[in-house]
Amino acid sequence: MKPRLPTSAKWTPFPKEFSEKIIQVMSENFAEQCTRGEFTVDGRIYPQEILLRVGYIERNRLKQDNFEASSEYTMATPEQSAQKTIFSCLDAIGSSFDELFHTRTEGEDLELPVEWEAYDFEGDIVWMQYSTVNTKLEEEADRLLNSFGEDNLVREDSDSEDALSRAIIDAELAHDVQKEIRKGVKLN
Repeated sequence: MKPRLPTSAKWTPFPKEFSEKIIQVMSENFAEQCTRGEFTVDGRIYPQEILLRVGYIERNRLKQDNFEASSEYTMATPEQSAQKTIFSCLDAIGSSFDELFHTRTEGEDLELPVEWEAYDFEGDIVWMQYSTVNTKLEEEADRLLNSFGEDNLVREDSDSEDALSRAIIDAELAHDVQKEIRKGVKLN
């Protein structure tokens, strides 16, 4: 889970009991879906941002539906508590799951934000995005990597996870390939 704000680096996880309470609330609100699957929660408190991801995965499936919500947060503002900010994020996520489950029941398509988009939820600005990361598979992969005893294999950084963004591109070679393609010549 990557924070929305580039300045967000150090974070504190939500207390385990609080995450369990969120799962309980989602399970009660979406009882029908819980007969076929389960919810997961991952929450982080950064100095300037609250980040919450709630996922839903049906049994025997790999694809997990996740809604991530981010809201700006500062401890210096007395009227803005962390709990109030988390509840705003949870309301936004709950509404998103409601819409997702409804459109699937109706057989309709739903355009989901795959990058951070701002939404106004009852006067609070909440940034939302959708992903299909399977959190249990990610946790198991991290556990396996850590079992090799090399802590430096798993680390959190702010670099993009996209391999193409880290690729070194040879401009001259790219130009030559493009020129050959335009000629219609096969490349060996």
